[in-house]
Amino acid sequence: MQYIKRCMLKAFIHQRVRVIKSSPKPSSSVLWLSKKTVKHAFLLAALILLIIGSYLLLERLKIGLQADLTKEQREVDTYLRSYYLAYGNRSTSTLLTLFDEDAILSAPDGTICRGADEIRSYFDRAFMSYSSFTITRIIVKIEVRGADASAVYETRVRPRTLSGDREPPQLFYRDTFVLRMVDSTWRIKALLTEVSQAKHLF
Repeated sequence: MQYIKRCMLKAFIHQRVRVIKSSPKPSSSVLWLSKKTVKHAFLLAALILLIIGSYLLLERLKIGLQADLTKEQREVDTYLRSYYLAYGNRSTSTLLTLFDEDAILSAPDGTICRGADEIRSYFDRAFMSYSSFTITRIIVKIEVRGADASAVYETRVRPRTLSGDREPPQLFYRDTFVLRMVDSTWRIKALLTEVSQAKHLF
């Protein structure tokens, strides 16, 4: 019985070897295609790693800049963060609470607004055709001198229209704020918004 089992096992192994030996070898064109595919996959992976690395480096630079801020500078930055959140949510009423009553606003299109009423009208018109704004900001500098402060930001704004754009446009601005401490709270005295050429920062 054991002899029969050994013979059957040898016959099975022999048959498997014959099948493997008789299997057709891949052609040179298949091998070339395989090498080309591997090369493309390697280049794609390298590109993805480069993009991720660049993004992480930029984020570290942003975090590092914010980490170097003094307590007074962080207070100003936190206050202006409320401005960008309110702008993104199209909240004119919240924005007005951040401006001084006699504040001046200079818009990218050259519009000059003086006082709360004109600033309110400007934001109402600016928000009329949009449902929301996604804003990315980078601190350029923040200076605090007692009860006065100034801050400069580079921003990327992506507005979404009421019709719902699949791919909203990207707008780049440079915001310069002038602030003053009033009753222990910062207030925006002036805001100059200009079209920025610093697209490479985003």
